[in-house]
Amino acid sequence: MAPASSRTRIRWLCRAAILAVLHVAVAGCSYLPTLESPPEPVIAPQLPPSPEPAEPPEVVPEPAPEPVDTIPVVVEPPPPPPKVAVVISNRAEAYESVANELAAMLEDFEIYDLSDKSLTQKEAHDTIRASGAAAVIAIGMRAAVFAAGFDNIPVVYSQVFNTGELPGDGERFRGVSAIPPLELQLDAWKALNPELKNVGAILGEGHDALIEEATLATRSHDMRFHYRLAQSDREALYLFTRLVAEIDGFWLFPDNRILSSEVLREMLAYAGRHRIQVAVFNDSLLALGATLSTTAEDKDIAEQIVTVLRGLLDGSAEAVPPLTPLSRISVRTNGRAATAAARDAIRNVGSSH
Repeated sequence: MAPASSRTRIRWLCRAAILAVLHVAVAGCSYLPTLESPPEPVIAPQLPPSPEPAEPPEVVPEPAPEPVDTIPVVVEPPPPPPKVAVVISNRAEAYESVANELAAMLEDFEIYDLSDKSLTQKEAHDTIRASGAAAVIAIGMRAAVFAAGFDNIPVVYSQVFNTGELPGDGERFRGVSAIPPLELQLDAWKALNPELKNVGAILGEGHDALIEEATLATRSHDMRFHYRLAQSDREALYLFTRLVAEIDGFWLFPDNRILSSEVLREMLAYAGRHRIQVAVFNDSLLALGATLSTTAEDKDIAEQIVTVLRGLLDGSAEAVPPLTPLSRISVRTNGRAATAAARDAIRNVGSSH
């Protein structure tokens, strides 16, 4: 029989073993899955039955529109440009240059040279009328007198200084000035000679408008204008020698009624001896002693002619003045009379020099 201590020890070991077995049993129970109650079945809602498809509405076709009579659109072609007869007095460079400029601006034109002996003036007149020309452009005095013989045809003339001698009818007869504006010439002259105070001129009869223009132009430059009227070249020379004492500048206008080659030379020589500056409108006179030459530009002349022509052809002749001024100027000086500074100042006058 085992001692009491041993028995006690055995009892404790047995108790510990029983507790261990119970512990394992309890722990094992914690890993058993829990059984839940089964989910309730989902009952889908009852949908109402789909309606029967509606019958498509009956399409009633619209009645066809009544036929409408259509008017065809006719596009009228633009009217042809007016036929223009360009008449020159002769083949002088001043006339031909303007005619060449006009050729670049007109669409339908024919040039007639009155110095061409193949046609008489009557034959040229009949040819122009038979051509159906709507207007005539006359360059030079002879051409302007010739064009005045056309009745009921508008005429524009140029390169004519003594316009008072033309027989044309004012209602259909219009001109372009033969010389550039005096205001522009005085601008150049004053640039050359700022001390210029008194300017004179000798003219034939019939230049009232030119005299008024010269008076206003000199007044605007704080100058005085002195003029005399002559009937011949010898009278013009006589009046010039008397006028020199009152002036320091002289306008030599191209009035061929009172000027001759001989008188021109005498005037220029006399002016040189008395230190009178002379302004002319022809560059060739610079070689004879003239101080300043101002001439018109061929293109400017042609542009003004075309402007006047349009006014006559479109029915606004009443708005076109009897004589249309030019707008630009070409300036040249006598090299002996102008300093370099003066020539530089003159280059700023007008549009071409």
